[in-house]
Amino acid sequence: MTHLPFIDAALIERFLRAQGFRHPATHKNYAGILCNFNSFLTDHGATTSPDISILKQWLKEHSLKWQAHILYHRTFLIERYVRWLHDHGMIASNPFAELHRQYGPRTTPIVRALVSEDSDADLQNQRRLPRFGSFLGVVMDQHIAHMRVHGYRYRTEEQRLLRFDRFLQCHPELAGLTLAELVEHWSQEEPSPYHLFEARRAGRMVSKAMHRIDQQVPVLPIGDGVARSARQQQRSAYLYTDDEIQRILHAALLYPSPKASWRPVTLFTMLVLAYCAGLRGGEVARLMLGDVDLREQTLEIRETKFFKNRRLPAARQTR
Repeated sequence: MTHLPFIDAALIERFLRAQGFRHPATHKNYAGILCNFNSFLTDHGATTSPDISILKQWLKEHSLKWQAHILYHRTFLIERYVRWLHDHGMIASNPFAELHRQYGPRTTPIVRALVSEDSDADLQNQRRLPRFGSFLGVVMDQHIAHMRVHGYRYRTEEQRLLRFDRFLQCHPELAGLTLAELVEHWSQEEPSPYHLFEARRAGRMVSKAMHRIDQQVPVLPIGDGVARSARQQQRSAYLYTDDEIQRILHAALLYPSPKASWRPVTLFTMLVLAYCAGLRGGEVARLMLGDVDLREQTLEIRETKFFKNRRLPAARQTR
């Protein structure tokens, strides 16, 4: 059998040294995973480049003995390794690049589809479609641009319209129907109060955009009780007791993280900031070192809701 050029422990060492891992155990652990991958390729007769079918076999075999999060993490390593080999001209093709070209930039949903029982159908659901490529796509795209010119971020609305556009691209046979009929077809794809509300809101946005161009086009109503039913489906607010807060903070400090010793402290600090300073989750995640003024004991919260910045005093409990 002709071996692939990368079935070589020395090449694995070159790759790992190029990554600059800080923890000494990481190098050893990753070397074992890559050697296992190389042995799998040899056993399955790969002679030129790993292809999608062999990659799929490797994923399916290891999905039976690894938990999902472990499988995803180790697939990221394999993807970096294969990309490195391709960039250095050691293999002719990169199967991950082909998968991303067809099914989008995120690795995790692609892996999830490849190891599923009906992988072909699940991969088709991941297939990339052109942005606003449906027969109503131009109207939606122009509407988003119009609203942003007027100062709206329109991010949530954009994602909603993109989902509606994806539905229309997957069902070109509906092109002759009215907008109201299209909205009803989309709402029936996932029968739930919230999805009905989302579909009606998308239909109202599109109808407003069309009405702005042609005032004879009616603006679609959302409907009585639709919003209320959607809100009732959502989780209600929960007020934590002092004892529950203490237990949550204690659990954060005990979070098992043997290879990242600062992670429990980071989680604890994030929870304390959210609780004591009233920060939203995204605001905590976006905090930078420069936003903390230890001398003035303040926090600078930038580009938050409604495009605003605000400065908060650091609560005594967070110092």
